[in-house]
Amino acid sequence: MKRNISRRSLLSLAYKAGWAGLALSAGCGNINPGELIAPRRAELSFEEAKELILNSPLTPQNELQNTARTIDSFNGVKATASRFLPARKVALANMTLAAPNYHWVESESEWLNESPDFTQEGESYRKIDFPDFIAFAQAYGSADARYDLNGNGIVDFTDFVTFAQAFNKVINSRPEISSADPISLEQVAAMNNPIEIDISEYTSDALDDRLITRILDNPNLVTTQNGNILTLRPRGIFSGNTNLGLAVNKADYPLLEDVLGSVEVQVARDSDAIRLYNEVRTPFGDRRWTKVPSIIYI
Repeated sequence: MKRNISRRSLLSLAYKAGWAGLALSAGCGNINPGELIAPRRAELSFEEAKELILNSPLTPQNELQNTARTIDSFNGVKATASRFLPARKVALANMTLAAPNYHWVESESEWLNESPDFTQEGESYRKIDFPDFIAFAQAYGSADARYDLNGNGIVDFTDFVTFAQAFNKVINSRPEISSADPISLEQVAAMNNPIEIDISEYTSDALDDRLITRILDNPNLVTTQNGNILTLRPRGIFSGNTNLGLAVNKADYPLLEDVLGSVEVQVARDSDAIRLYNEVRTPFGDRRWTKVPSIIYI
């Protein structure tokens, strides 16, 4: 939950940051301190953005060198390790997006309103990159909630650290497999007339990305997949409950590992029809037919 920063603190920070006009307005009661927003310029160079961070009283003096090195890495200068950008993250900062490193969100709203991806146009779409840094630098020291990543009421150094650790990442979400009602099959009828289901009804993604779904092998089921349409029937004389396994991934933002899940399949025993095949039990408790039907049904 976001905490409100005091009016006195906002006024002090505004004066220190050089926003005397805004501070005076806040002190006179013309604006709500919680709405104190940094003035924006249409264009800002990298060096100007860098100076906004380094010259701010919000940036600790003992972190200026680390901060400068980290900001240089945003502009293509090879990054080096610092206290808040450790070696393992530096390696990621120096990588290209040929092997995407993701910033995970759980909803479109979280991406658009809470993530470090402040610009969503052109090449910056879903990418935390240079234009996002320029936007963040202009908001540094303000109470602009969009850039207040830690929710403490002001865009401060901890927000910069959060942004630095997310830089060069791509926004992504993990697909889900819904817990749907079981699929019901008739033991013999489904062998002769397999059912068709749309497996996209069992999968979803918070960002509506294109999904790729594979069907996992099941010895009790015979499946044929054509895109999202799955033809399904029980194998042989199987009856009872089993699971249809699904493996889901993304077409355009692939995950290293598939998301796995399953849908329950209930195959109802058809005693009258199964007698046509003289079902018997072996001494080991297995079921078999004494009159084996056509191979097409096995």
